[in-house]
Amino acid sequence: MRQILEGPYDLAVVGGGINGCGIAHDACRRGKSVILLEREDFSYGTSSQSSKMLHGGLRYLEQFHFGLVFEALRERRLLLRLAPHLCRPQEFVIPIYEGDRRDPGIIRLGLMLYNLLCLGRNVGRGRLMDRAEVLTRVPELLQDGLVAGGLYYDVVMDDARLCLANVLAAQEAASTPEQMVAANYMEVTDVRPGSPAVLQLVDRIEGREHRIYAHQVVRALGPWTDPEHIVRSKGVHLILPSFPMKEGLLLTHSEDGRVFFLIPWMGRTVIGTTETPFDGDSGELRVEPSEAEYLIDEVRRLFPGISISTGDILGTLAGVRPLARSHSLFGGKNNLGKVSRMHRVVRDDNILTVFGGKYTTYRAVARDVVDKLYPGSSSMTHRFTLPGGEAGDWNSFSGSEAARVARQVFGTEDLERLYRRYGSRSMQLAELVRDDATLGERLVENEPEIRAEVVYGVRHEHAIYPEDFLRRRTTLRFSEHGRRAAYDAVEALIREHSQVVPQDLEAAKSRYLSELDHEDALRSGAPTL
Repeated sequence: MRQILEGPYDLAVVGGGINGCGIAHDACRRGKSVILLEREDFSYGTSSQSSKMLHGGLRYLEQFHFGLVFEALRERRLLLRLAPHLCRPQEFVIPIYEGDRRDPGIIRLGLMLYNLLCLGRNVGRGRLMDRAEVLTRVPELLQDGLVAGGLYYDVVMDDARLCLANVLAAQEAASTPEQMVAANYMEVTDVRPGSPAVLQLVDRIEGREHRIYAHQVVRALGPWTDPEHIVRSKGVHLILPSFPMKEGLLLTHSEDGRVFFLIPWMGRTVIGTTETPFDGDSGELRVEPSEAEYLIDEVRRLFPGISISTGDILGTLAGVRPLARSHSLFGGKNNLGKVSRMHRVVRDDNILTVFGGKYTTYRAVARDVVDKLYPGSSSMTHRFTLPGGEAGDWNSFSGSEAARVARQVFGTEDLERLYRRYGSRSMQLAELVRDDATLGERLVENEPEIRAEVVYGVRHEHAIYPEDFLRRRTTLRFSEHGRRAAYDAVEALIREHSQVVPQDLEAAKSRYLSELDHEDALRSGAPTL
């Protein structure tokens, strides 16, 4: 049974996406008692459906958003230090073709500004390349009309785990377990302002109702924010097998001139994104056949020597960006690329609503919100590495005594894979395997994930349903062999090791398999429902 104390808490945060989790972490670091409430799983919505990048914001220079780019570059650099196991630098190439709207002169100027805004502390220096160097780096690229290219650096991340890391960091910052309560699958059905505010909750796992009290409330609802505050933009990505290149690419679609990315990500390739107005139910998002074809057809055109089709899709991502509604000449529903990526905060008595912003700047968003709640206090999240980041990146950790001990349990290849997911907390997985050797066994043949990861997810990472583990604690959901075959093994371990076993596991499995059936239809070209 999950225990929820009435409080009053200093702060209740409603919404467990990256902004909500960042706000909870910031407030806990300032000594506040916090309860974090999420209707689904942490990072369930947009925060796990992203481009998997901590954007520096190169393309926002065209819109003269220099302040946003400067802030994003600063935060990106900081997150490389705070979560080195979850974030890594990545080279990107920008091919330039005859007739492109962005000619070599424009790209050179943009890269110069980008370098300047980094204040000499970029992860790599951007520059213009000639045609020969572009083809040396990416020989599979379409050669007809290629004239030059840009080279710049960005950061690729594990978005769901970065969100989760903020939840765990908030809990570890609290002086007692009661000072920071994190509850996923806890729906807030009503919030009544007052001193303190009253929140009505329904536990979606156990069906029990709760009433809690909080002196301050923050609503960080993402695409579920009140529609008068946001413009909702649907973005989709496709996850494909790894391409034969180490560079990422920033590309321009020949159909509409929209920028999209090809991103190396955790042994796979992410392609996207689209950007279209969205007025539907954010909980019922799926990638449509036309959206998949829009991306696949363009990649096929740009890489004529690589055989690729919808049949290669390993998984899909569909999310809604909650862009802060703009009243400028340039913003608007039909010009989503120019709607501001800055965040906004609206106050109603002791209830604050935050919306907009970029994933990269979540920590700055959190600082701004908590500053408004508790003026005079100071944010300290920049001082503390996120859980797992204590030993630095893999190169820093791999030569340590702790790594030597862990290699005896996992071997080098598996240890590196685990470290890039759990960081220094991989040692806790090693202890699980030493105590029970069967937990070192693979969950499914031909995929590297082991049984200990499920047990660890249940005990320490708030994993409740199999999909929490398959999609957001790991990437098995996007693997060739694991997306279906691993489900039953994960469910069995949850039933065995979890103190909170949902009663609707069969219904959850049906929903999960329905999503896979939809993707199978995308792959085969069959009609989708």
